[in-house]
Amino acid sequence: MINVDGVCRAYAARRGMFQAVRDVSFRVEQGEWVTVVGPSGSGKSTLLNLITGLDHPTSGSVIVAGADLTALGEDALASWRARHVGIVFQFFQLLPTLTALENVLLPMALAGRKGDRRADARALLAAVGVGDVADHLPGELSGGEQQRVAIARALANEPPLLVADEPTGNLDAASGGAVLDLLVGYWRRGGTLVTVTHDPAVAARAPRVLTMADGEIVESQSGRALRALTA
Repeated sequence: MINVDGVCRAYAARRGMFQAVRDVSFRVEQGEWVTVVGPSGSGKSTLLNLITGLDHPTSGSVIVAGADLTALGEDALASWRARHVGIVFQFFQLLPTLTALENVLLPMALAGRKGDRRADARALLAAVGVGDVADHLPGELSGGEQQRVAIARALANEPPLLVADEPTGNLDAASGGAVLDLLVGYWRRGGTLVTVTHDPAVAARAPRVLTMADGEIVESQSGRALRALTA
């Protein structure tokens, strides 16, 4: 599903070039769940942006779902994302002037999805436990409800890959646990899941954990090993 080979991402900074990601290589197989951990500034979010085509590597290759993202223009990338990737952002990023239902309908419309979109969107919201707030604006929802809507939006086009950046980071323990259960449910149904988290207890649920530091992957271990450390 994901093949990252020798990827670097550098940005211009006041004192020269800043290397956010340094010579990173890894693979994620179809149906696998991988969590990326590491301190703030270690390159985790940049790495997610690279594998979703929201950012471009300075060097190296990123191949996801059979597409070489470094060879695609912006329009082609947007079309590719609509078909292959669902993204759950750390700060929800729901459009504030659209209802929960309309936020889920939007990616369906952009992808030209066939069928009864409105019925499908309502079913998705119900499936993640917020069907009763479908006609509410994001500002009228709790943080946990907004994140559930964001997950429904990410799943709107039934993507084979779901990417989540700190999906529980802005939620209380109960809401965070419920949101994580939704992501795990997607993975258990056969989806490929990549998550970023600061919470070792959350990371320990993943079968595979990559640790980043200073833009590099410094360790790869199983969630079982991490659970032993956090027990």
